[in-house]
Amino acid sequence: MGFKRERLEEWFLRVLSPGYGYVVENSGGKTTRSGWLTASLLAQHLGLAGGQPQYLAIRPNKTTNWLVLDVDQHRSPHHPDRGEGSLETLLERCRLMGLNRPLQIRSSFSGGIHLWFPLSQPVKTFDAALTMKRALLTPGIESGLDAESYAFQEPELLQLSGGVLEVFPNDKARDSDYRAIRMPCTGQGNGVCVEGFGIVEEPGAFRAHWEEAAPYNQLVESRLISHREPDCGPYNWVQERADGDLKFVPLNWVVPFSRRFASPVVSAVKGEGLLGEPPNKSDFSPISVEDAKYLLKVGWTGRGQTQQLQLAALMVARSQHAEADLIADEVCELLVACPGFYDHCGHVEEILRKERPGRSACKKAAVFDPCYEGSWKEAANKKRSEDASMRAVAALKRAEEEGLTCASISSAITELLQRYGSPQKRWWYKKANSEHLANLKRLVHKRSQ
Repeated sequence: MGFKRERLEEWFLRVLSPGYGYVVENSGGKTTRSGWLTASLLAQHLGLAGGQPQYLAIRPNKTTNWLVLDVDQHRSPHHPDRGEGSLETLLERCRLMGLNRPLQIRSSFSGGIHLWFPLSQPVKTFDAALTMKRALLTPGIESGLDAESYAFQEPELLQLSGGVLEVFPNDKARDSDYRAIRMPCTGQGNGVCVEGFGIVEEPGAFRAHWEEAAPYNQLVESRLISHREPDCGPYNWVQERADGDLKFVPLNWVVPFSRRFASPVVSAVKGEGLLGEPPNKSDFSPISVEDAKYLLKVGWTGRGQTQQLQLAALMVARSQHAEADLIADEVCELLVACPGFYDHCGHVEEILRKERPGRSACKKAAVFDPCYEGSWKEAANKKRSEDASMRAVAALKRAEEEGLTCASISSAITELLQRYGSPQKRWWYKKANSEHLANLKRLVHKRSQ
């Protein structure tokens, strides 16, 4: 009696081990779905169920068998379109991390590439994300693989930002989701680049190349050299096995990276190519997507610009997505990628945790037209004001019906707020709401009779 042969979609499910939640494409827009992927769903998206392959983006689980680098065609200095050898600096850094055999995947007909690294053994996802970020951004590594020290000069320093070079999994904030990355072989020209054959979109070919590459990729953990204890060996970490033998695990000790960048490497507006000198100011509120893109290109040039740049990011994100969760993710990536973010923004931690502008603002952004003629903030404030007026009218009506009387204006406002959910005290004293205040005073007059 032989073993049952593993179906291809079952192999994808087992090896890629997607986490909770995924992204599909609907009518040209991306939609986040909750729940776990199944083998039958993967079969549909891989084109193994009789139909055409369909877009699918997955998140990693708590442990991961894969790491991915997303290299943008239009803006990344590492894309092969920049010329011969443009990818080599990035690949050399990966080799220092123990990642020797990537699968080069064309992400879609747009021409961007995803470098998938199948791992020889699973690793904790967040630890892997942190290791990748440290090793890619560091200006220096003491390598546990070859016991050599590496100091990287300006041309060798790497920059991580949306639309230039991105790492999956990302070092996410607590209680937030990992960003989703497109799964290979899911249509629109997505396939593995095979030397001598070009782009191969068949899932079976991807599996074969994965199994061939995995033994050559074993991630080396990156630790900050400032945290190295005096009595610690320079390059290795010693573990005791269950049988008492010692296991030597290579470590990379990295120099902490600087958050400062003199100027952006490439344009923040897709397709504009390399930037020269950046613009000088970002001190006005955008009223169109073009204004918003300009502001994001300029970034922070000083303090007090977060509100304008958040609005700009919301406008650009809304022009690309129609769902609040995707807008929130895009806003965070756009702001973090802005020049001067770490130098001048006073809300770095809140933005990294996606607390600003917040999910509610992103939900509101989703209902506005992508053209954004007029201020998003002005439209949102107008809607809020109309809602408050409706609550005030309803509260006054119920107070009249129930014969409510009060000793003072202040107590009347408090009663209406607590009983009927009317607006706060400061709202009643605004000049635009004088008519509502006059109606409220009638409750006080009745009490004095």
